[in-house]
Amino acid sequence: SKGLEVGSRECSGSAPTRVCFAGEDLDWLGGPSVCLAINLRTTVKITDAREFEVRNIYCLAIWRELQNRKHVDRIYEPSSFRSSCDAPTGSGISTSTSFSIAYLLAVRSHLDLKFGDQELLEIAYLAEFSISRGGGMDHIAIGYGGLVLTEGVTAGLPVITETRNWLKNWGLVLVSSSQVKNSATHLKSIRGRARMSDPPLRQYMNDCSDCVEHLWDAIQAEDYFAVAHGMNRAHGLMRDLQGMSTSRIEAIRTAM
Repeated sequence: SKGLEVGSRECSGSAPTRVCFAGEDLDWLGGPSVCLAINLRTTVKITDAREFEVRNIYCLAIWRELQNRKHVDRIYEPSSFRSSCDAPTGSGISTSTSFSIAYLLAVRSHLDLKFGDQELLEIAYLAEFSISRGGGMDHIAIGYGGLVLTEGVTAGLPVITETRNWLKNWGLVLVSSSQVKNSATHLKSIRGRARMSDPPLRQYMNDCSDCVEHLWDAIQAEDYFAVAHGMNRAHGLMRDLQGMSTSRIEAIRTAM
C-alpha cells in the first residue's frame, strides 16, 4: 500500500495498516525488522470547527505533543471528527498507529499546521509511546508505504535501511483469528524481561536478527519459498521465545 493521504475537499487523513514479516519488538530492543504497509486503511474526517473536549486517549496524547512542540496553544478537539477502519481494532496490524497518523493528518489540515510528514510521524510515535511504550516500526512502515527494512533503536523512530515496492504478481492473504491483541500488556512484559537480561529474549533478538537478514535477501531475490520459510521461522521464534501466539492461531496455521 502507499502511505499517507490527505483529503482536499474536507479536512481528512488516511493511512494504511501494516503487517510485520519479521522483527517484532526489535524496533525498540535494537535490531532489524521487515514490515509491509497494506491497503486496509483508517480514514479520519473533520467537517466542523467547533471545539469539544478530548476524550480518546490517543487523540489526547497527540494534542499534548502538539502543545509541547508549540504547534497549538491549547488542547481541544473538533466536535465532528469521524473515523473508520477497514480492519478490526486489536487485530495485530497496527490499527492504533494507523488511526493516530490519520487523525494527525486531519488535524494538521484542519488547523493548517506547518510541519512536514517526518515530524508528523515523530509526533504520532511520541504520543503512542506515552501510552504503550512501544517502538516506531509501525509509524515508519505506515508513513512510507511499501516494504521497509529498519534498524531498531532503544528510543525514537527506527532507522530506515532499505525500502522497496511489494513484489509484482505476488498477493497477500490475511486470515483473522478474531482474537484481540493487547499490545500494552505484551510490551510491559517484554520490557520487564529486557531489564532482567532474560536469556530467551536475548536468543530471540539474535535469532530473529538473522531471520530478518535472510528474509530480506529472499524478498530481494523474489524467492517465494524462502520468503515463506522466513515468515514461518519468525513466527516460530515469537511463539517459542516470546509466547506470542495462541492455540487458535496455531490451529489455523496447521489447517492451512
